[in-house]
Amino acid sequence: MKVEMLISTMNQENLNFFNEMNISTKSVIINQITKDSLNIPLKIENEQMVFLSLNDKGLSKSRNMALKNATADICVVCDDDMKYINGYEKVILNEYKENPDVDIIVFQVKKSDGSLYKKYSKRKKLLNFITAMKVSSVEITFKKKSIENNRIIYNELFGAGSKFFMGEESIFLSECIKKGLKVMFVPKTIGYLTDSESTWFKGFNSDYFRVKGACFYAMTPFFYWLLIFQFAIRKYKLYKKDINLLDALKLMYVGKREYVNLINKN
Repeated sequence: MKVEMLISTMNQENLNFFNEMNISTKSVIINQITKDSLNIPLKIENEQMVFLSLNDKGLSKSRNMALKNATADICVVCDDDMKYINGYEKVILNEYKENPDVDIIVFQVKKSDGSLYKKYSKRKKLLNFITAMKVSSVEITFKKKSIENNRIIYNELFGAGSKFFMGEESIFLSECIKKGLKVMFVPKTIGYLTDSESTWFKGFNSDYFRVKGACFYAMTPFFYWLLIFQFAIRKYKLYKKDINLLDALKLMYVGKREYVNLINKN
């Protein structure tokens, strides 16, 4: 088995960012260009990487394009602010060899100061529809064949640069689980998030709840209402200074209707 890194980035004029990521395996780099002033090669292809520069935006579009160009057995979902540990390939491959029936393995990452990025379980465990919602993109690795054979792609209406600016990883994993793929968390570190500040979270504002509602419906058109209500209640202590419970619920339903209207038009 071989490991390949699927890297999403924007407006890069050189490979300095790639050199800082400490990557030792082949990579597919999707560089979305949003600035007219950039003048760089549209494609670089060699034994080490496939580098594609596209006049486009949208994180899920970037993920899908990277997956389309991947060739290895195991893919690692990457952002350009990750730095991988020495020997990450061995860590990843060992886990897939020890768990041959698992399709997706979620690893842990750390902050630049060495502390864990979030609170992780201390033991291996299979993730379900609910627990998978806590997973961040850069923690995800998967068997390429499992994803392709089940025709799973990222929903391009979600993710940074898209209509709905978050939730693409939750929708992706929920689709995997609905199609019977096994998702496992392993408490081993594969890298460091060099910039731990969120690029999209601007607080618990109206846009945040609107997008949450759309995301929940995209995950499950049948039980979205249950996800909306549990989220509103479970997270109330975090957002109560910014918005009341009733308004949070209303906004999530507004987002749900926006998404339904959008997909009906398409």
